[in-house]
Amino acid sequence: AVVSTQSTGDLSMTSIRLSNAELKYIIESVDQDYRPDGRSCEDYRQLEVETRNLPNTNGSSRCRIGKTEVLVGVKAEVVDADIHNPGVGKINIAVDCSATASPQFAGRGSELKRARKSSQC
Repeated sequence: AVVSTQSTGDLSMTSIRLSNAELKYIIESVDQDYRPDGRSCEDYRQLEVETRNLPNTNGSSRCRIGKTEVLVGVKAEVVDADIHNPGVGKINIAVDCSATASPQFAGRGSELKRARKSSQC
């Protein structure tokens, strides 16, 4: 079975492949108000959000939901446009994944798992 989700405005679409057994488990769990961790479908985990917690960034945030924690830092730099192409700009995005984020990153430099994307503005 393929489960599809769309974000508002149809900007992105994600497909997740599930076996028939996985799909049946999910449907039955919702019907029986059951989650694998023992919570009911109406129960939620404690949510905490902190901002401005990394000093060497232009912005940062830490979000905790239950025992899951995400820490994000953003750095930005504004530079003058090229005098020969004043209407053209550039945005660089870099994502570094910590080895503590997933066992697949352990023992590897962050550069091995760095995703870079540049686009013209």
